[in-house]
Amino acid sequence: MSQDNERREGTSVLTVCDVQYAYPRTTALRGVSLQVQAGEVVAVTGRSGSGKSTLLHVCGGLLRPQSGTVSIAGQQLEALDDSAASAVRRRQVGIILQHGQLVPELSVVDNVSLPLVLDAHQRAAARALALDWLDKVGVPELADAFPPELSGGQAQCVAVARALVTGPRLVLADEPTGSMDADGGDRLLTLLLEQCRSAGRALVVVTHDNRVAAAADREICLVDGVVEHEAVLR
Repeated sequence: MSQDNERREGTSVLTVCDVQYAYPRTTALRGVSLQVQAGEVVAVTGRSGSGKSTLLHVCGGLLRPQSGTVSIAGQQLEALDDSAASAVRRRQVGIILQHGQLVPELSVVDNVSLPLVLDAHQRAAARALALDWLDKVGVPELADAFPPELSGGQAQCVAVARALVTGPRLVLADEPTGSMDADGGDRLLTLLLEQCRSAGRALVVVTHDNRVAAAADREICLVDGVVEHEAVLR
């Protein structure tokens, strides 16, 4: 089934059901449920400490919830061992963190190709795909640069390329424009939305920025680890 058909027929790329997660001194998520369809953009909003980033990490399989379930493209992560869950995450999920989190010792093109290399792709083929994605995000001239040489905006563009290079069905972005000025943030947001919507990828964005939230199809607001309200925006 094509991703366009998935969107029309309401197929869920991400399903989170009654998830709870607690740290030693605080409970971050208290029974959160959500679904995200192919091609849909969902903004997760709320004050600092509301559980937004924890939810994003649970959605991506970086944290395993104490209770509840998370399914990505029909695969329930809790039913998989660590190796199989990691394979789902590598192939189906692209993650963009607030400050890029690039590997400083690797060139830009090697940073972008790293997820492919870790998934046993041939290095030459991985490099070719990485160069193609650097061109798509508008920074092909940075291929041989290193992360310490990049501006914040450039690093975030590279992080977008790295997140999308594997062709994930689910993209998770944690405050992707948080460290950028308004113009740079708008350009990056437009780029991310275009690349995800055109390919029918599901996109979940954690944000404090009202402009980012307004660009989504749906907004979910968290308060103290629960969904306070949900709004359809378009």
